[in-house]
Amino acid sequence: MKTFKEQFDKLTRAYINEEVQPFNACACFVGNLLNNQSGWTFIRNYDSLPILDRSDRDSYLTGVQTIVIQSDNTYTPQEIAYLEYNFMKIVCNEKGMKNTGPGDIISEDLLFEAFESTLDMLKKIHESKGEVVEPFTFIKRTVKETVNES
Repeated sequence: MKTFKEQFDKLTRAYINEEVQPFNACACFVGNLLNNQSGWTFIRNYDSLPILDRSDRDSYLTGVQTIVIQSDNTYTPQEIAYLEYNFMKIVCNEKGMKNTGPGDIISEDLLFEAFESTLDMLKKIHESKGEVVEPFTFIKRTVKETVNES
């Protein structure tokens, strides 16, 4: 079983290194949590989060297997669906987006808020399994400015 600290470190490293892409299943919060694998997406219907989608049994089982393997059996499909739902609900609400593409730019404040909220949810999941989670502080990163030289 993965510890909260292991997952927190992995997620914050991705956040600090600007490797989080909310609309890319391999690089969103859950994608980073599950080692940049996208197979987990087969557990749900993207348009009806956090509903588990078992309509295609083989695909659903692929999603479950991805979650089990990549998390060392730490999370259930329902927990993963709720983590994603929480993260995307915050990211999408500001712009009124339902589902957009990988190229969309999310404000740093919004990304930070989504991360902070979903990390709190992740902490509760770990605690519900009996893990004692040390207090943590999630700090907003300093985003590198890109200079456009003309």
